[in-house]
Amino acid sequence: MTSAKNFNHYHYQDFYRNRKFLIRVVHLWNWIVLLRNWHLRSRVNRLLNRKKEKKVLDLGSGDGQYLFYIARNFPQHHVSACDRAHENVVFTNSYLGKQVCDHLDIEKEALPGNQDVVLLIAVLQYVKDPIKVLTKISKALNAEGKALLYVPINGREVIPFYNSVRDRYEHYEITQERKRVYTEDLLKSQLKQAGLKISHKEYCVGTFGILSNELYNLFLLVFAWSNNLVFQILIIYLLLQPLIPILILLNFIDRLLPKKDGNGLLLEVEKE
Repeated sequence: MTSAKNFNHYHYQDFYRNRKFLIRVVHLWNWIVLLRNWHLRSRVNRLLNRKKEKKVLDLGSGDGQYLFYIARNFPQHHVSACDRAHENVVFTNSYLGKQVCDHLDIEKEALPGNQDVVLLIAVLQYVKDPIKVLTKISKALNAEGKALLYVPINGREVIPFYNSVRDRYEHYEITQERKRVYTEDLLKSQLKQAGLKISHKEYCVGTFGILSNELYNLFLLVFAWSNNLVFQILIIYLLLQPLIPILILLNFIDRLLPKKDGNGLLLEVEKE
């Protein structure tokens, strides 16, 4: 397997930690080009857009793009997070200027309880024992609490050669050791075993969204493959500029179209 410098992996250097506006730009970019974030932002806003204070816990918060958004736009809520990567914990707390994120492995350690909202965004496919994690989430929620889950499902491709080309290189799902490709039935079964029921279901990333995601990841692969700064600038100028409106248009069409299936499933769940 060839390394392409983990073309969609995030680890920020001190240069970015000390320049918060650049992180805002990166996260804004991710909100624009990644279709799942269009769905997630809408659902997060519905869950949290109330005056009553809520306890919000982000599990596997990564680089903080959802946590930072909530902390910035819903300051009335008490937010906390955890991540198994020490560098993500340090980065998050440094960015927010306070201890919000804890270094915690959600498979091995107990979760803080009495939560109104728990986020688990694109994490479940990486854990060894998902039923154990989902059961912990059920215990962490209060009686009226809800968990917001986003889980990639199906793994369908639109560009015929996409998966074969991508899998020749080291990428995020490989470095994070994805354990399974979910189907809707498998996810529903695990939720039931964990004592959780679905209160809202939303299919994400249909055919147009899949195409948008594949085009963008192929661009990232080409960009990361080059070690030459001049070549990278040319790639941005020649490829990314014309690609941006295409990605946005594909995402917009996908968001508008009704879907009976997709490559992502956004769920609101609560205790049975």
